[in-house]
Parts: sequence; C-alpha cells; structure tokens
Amino acid sequence: MNVRGSFNFNPARAKVIFRIDGEEKEQKEFGWDSNKKFEFDYAEHWKSGEHQITFEVQPLKEKEKEPEKEVEDDKKEGAKKPAKTFVNLHIDTLKISGPLDRKYWTKARNYVRFFFKETPPESAPERKEYAHEILTRFTKKAFRHPTDEKIVSRLTAIAEDTYSQPGKSFERGIAQAMVAAIASPRFLFRVENTVDKTAKFADVDEYTLASRLSYFLWSTMPDDRLFDLADRGQLRKNLKSEVNRMLEDDRSKQFVDNFTGQWLQVRDVAGIAINERAVFARENTEPRKPGEGQGRRRFGGTPKVELDGELRRAMQNETRMYFGYILKEDRSILEMLDSDYTFVNARLAKVYGLPEVEGKELRKVTVPEGSPRGGMLTQGSMLVVTSNPTRTSPVKRGLFLLDNFLGTPPPPPPPDLPTLEEAEKEFKDREPTLREMLEVHRAKPLCASCHDRMDPLGLAFENFNALGLWRDQERAQKIEAGGKLLTGETFSTVGELKKILATKRHRDFYRCLTEKLLTYALGRGLDYYDVEAVDKIVDGLEADKGRFSTLITGVIESAPFQERRNMQDITKSAQRVATKN
Repeated sequence: MNVRGSFNFNPARAKVIFRIDGEEKEQKEFGWDSNKKFEFDYAEHWKSGEHQITFEVQPLKEKEKEPEKEVEDDKKEGAKKPAKTFVNLHIDTLKISGPLDRKYWTKARNYVRFFFKETPPESAPERKEYAHEILTRFTKKAFRHPTDEKIVSRLTAIAEDTYSQPGKSFERGIAQAMVAAIASPRFLFRVENTVDKTAKFADVDEYTLASRLSYFLWSTMPDDRLFDLADRGQLRKNLKSEVNRMLEDDRSKQFVDNFTGQWLQVRDVAGIAINERAVFARENTEPRKPGEGQGRRRFGGTPKVELDGELRRAMQNETRMYFGYILKEDRSILEMLDSDYTFVNARLAKVYGLPEVEGKELRKVTVPEGSPRGGMLTQGSMLVVTSNPTRTSPVKRGLFLLDNFLGTPPPPPPPDLPTLEEAEKEFKDREPTLREMLEVHRAKPLCASCHDRMDPLGLAFENFNALGLWRDQERAQKIEAGGKLLTGETFSTVGELKKILATKRHRDFYRCLTEKLLTYALGRGLDYYDVEAVDKIVDGLEADKGRFSTLITGVIESAPFQERRNMQDITKSAQRVATKN
C-alpha cells in the first residue's frame, strides 16, 4: 500500500489494523510520508470457501493546529485561513496466490487452445516433439499459412532453450517461442501466395483466399472451418456456401461497423464538435436590427437538442443497423439512397419528428408519407459529420455526396482561396443565408468550376441544421432547397433529389459503392486495370435490381480479389526499368 501526503508536512498519525477472517494479522502506525510504498506478506492456510479481509484505520490523536498561510480573499485583503493538508492511506494491491504445490495447480483459461495434452511429457525427446507440434499448429494460425519446417524448428529451439533452464516451466518456453512468432513480419503482415508462381497473374492459393475472406467479412483471421477447407483444397468449390455462413455469423458485425465507419465516416460522429447554442441562434426568427451586434445571435440561442454521447451513439447505430438490415435481408442497395423506413429510438425519433417511438433500443420504423427521412442521406450521422461547429456546410455536404455516393469528387481546391465568410461582407444591411453567400463566392471563376457541382447538392440539405433537425428558416429567411444538377435534372426538395439519385443516377451509385467496397476488401486503392472488374459487378447489379448479395458475390468472385501478380514478375519489371535508366 502507499502512504501519500500533501505538499506540506502534517503531524497527524493513524493506526492501521489488518485482519483475515476477524483474526488480527498486522497493526502498524502511519503518518505523513512522501508517497512511500509498504509491502506486507502473510502465509495463510485456507480451506475452500469465502474469506473476509478487512482494514481498520484508527486516528491516534487529534490534529495539531494547522499552519496558517497568507491567502488572497475577495472581500478582505490579507485575510488568513488554514492551509489544506491531508494524509491519504491507499491500498494499492491485494494479491492472493497459492496453493503452490503442483498437485493443486489448475489449468489457466484457454490453456487447451494451445496445449492439447493433459501434461507435458517428462523425457526431453518427447517434450521437444510436443513443443514442435504445438508451434506447428500455432504458427499456421498466426501466419495464416502452413509454416516452413525450418521456421518451426527454430522456434522449437527457442522454446527448448527456455524450458531447459532451472526454474522455467515447459509452458514458459512455449510462450517465449510464441513471442518470437508474433514479432515476425509473417504475423504482422498478410503474406499472400499464388497457385502458379511462374505465371504473370495467377489465382491466390486457398489459404490466401481464406484470409482475404475472413478479413473482408470478419476483420479477423480465418476460423477452423476455413482452414480445414483450405487444407483439403475445397474452399473455392464451397465459396458460395462459406460466404453465406460467414455473413450469418455474428462476426460479420465487424464488417458492418468497419465498412460504414470507413465509407461514411460514421465513427467520426463521436468526436465532432457542435456548438448547439450557435446552431440554434442562426434559426432565430427575429431579423437583426440595424446596428445590432452579432454576439447575441451567436451565443444566445436556446438549444433544443444536446448532442451528447447517448444521441451520438444512436446516430451511429442507426446507420449501422440500416446498412446491416439491407445486407442481411438482401435488399436493393438503392434503398440506401431512398426508402420509407429507418432505425430510431425515442431520443432519435424526437430529433427526426417521428411519433410514437419509446425506449432506448433502436428499432425499425416506417417514416410517414412525405417525411424527408428515409435512406442514409438524411440520417443524423451523415448530417453531423458534414457540418461545421456552428453551422451547416453545403460545401462539405455536396462534396460528401459526390465522393461517397456518386463517385465524382471534384479536384482539390487551389491555394489561397478566400473563405466563405468573406462573402458575408458584401451584405451591409442584413445577415445573408448560406445560399446567398455561396452565390457571391461562386461568382469568382476560380471557385465556380468546383462549386457548380457541389453547391446544388449541398444546398438541398439546408433544411437540416448541423444537428440533423429540420428547420424552415435561417436568419429569418425561408430556406430554399431547390437546385439543378450539372447533368440537367432539377429538384425543389431533398426528397426529389433522393428520387433522382435512386432512379436516373442509380448506375453512378452502383459504380461508386462497388469501388468503395472493392477498395475495402482488397486493402488498396483501385487502378486502371480494375476498371473491367468494376464494370462487370455494376452490370450484375443492373441485371439483379441492385441486390446486396450480388454486390458481395461480385467483389469476392472478381479477378482483383481472386488473383494477384506474382512477385517474380514485379521483380523482373523493376530490373528492366533499372536497366533502362
């Protein structure tokens, strides 16, 4: 235990009495000390059952008069008041170990996962053979491939060298070898092999295919079933049934969470800073009076909703459950753009204005006819991550839609561009809306090339504030959500925009989601040689009305997922380039 004192010495002392099952074992006095640590050991013979351990603290005497020090007082300068000091007794660790006789030892949890025999053999040759077999099994899972005999022999030698030392157990030796294995690049990186190492491009072997499947759908290593099929060379023959099995497994939740977190930035919702007062102040229906400062407007709004941890989690889980529902039910991926349902609890339903929803658990609800909700684009998570701390951002929302749903992101902005707030100076007599500020900003030719694409899409969501709540006005002016796409389609509401995207522009979404999912599955960005595979998957979605299973199957059966370029060919290409240079 530790005895910690305040900075100033304190003469107070106390007696600490330690008892086991009511019997006194230790009685010691303690006083002020500079974080000194005390350790006590006791040997106790216990029978099985419950036992009571108690600590009693008894003051030995009253504190002496505490020293006084000069302190500043708001009411009386130079007033004196007692300095605050303390002595703190803290029980840092209580550890119970034993019995130490080997006959009482029991196996640790998960012991049988690695040690498949009841006890290690006694003879040295049998121990070495047992260690070799344990490490063969372990490295196959750790490296996701059967391991070369030389590597297993070296690890076995490490284990043997350790457990042969006095006082070291067989298990300690195996543990030392496992440490070496998990420090290996073969564990830290996914080493992939092909069936034919002489060809320029070849199918990956079945162990590599098992790893690609498991990290794609489970975000973890293959299970015993996948390893067994790979051992027998039967994984490709049973690919469809295995994919179905993996998607039905609870581990597929990792795919839902991680892919939505990467694609739609859902995981960022937890850390987005939103100033609720400033957000609602912009929706004040009273126009600003001439000469009135903006301080009251900026900080005087009354928050209708607090974006706390509970609401943030509900927004994240809404998107995850929505995506998972379409995946599990094998529905059309176009429902991600527009649908008549979503997943809410009472707290989130209040934000959305949906009636008759109670409780903390999220559940599927049908949105009323004419409601702007339904689909991912108007979910709280999308609206929060595309907002600024004090207001909405049509630019961010338009860019988000172009990049993550239509696959046509604009180029990066040129340097030294004026901020959007600079356009506000053009309005001397009133506070402009974001639409008006963007029109001024877009008047500059350098800005127009990108903003003509982003702004109509982003402004369509202006009826949703930075917290995702519906609003009709901003700065005492009615919000206009209508616009025209570069491709010519016009809309007057966000609902009409969603219908355009789900019908006339649906193939753009097919392609965009295919590229995002293939990037996630491969763990790399796409290149020109992946275009044919993407086209094939998109054609499949078109023929099958966008079913999610068609997308998943298309990615897994695609050439980029099933094949890879051999390292020998890459080395030869690099040598040819070096020779030319």
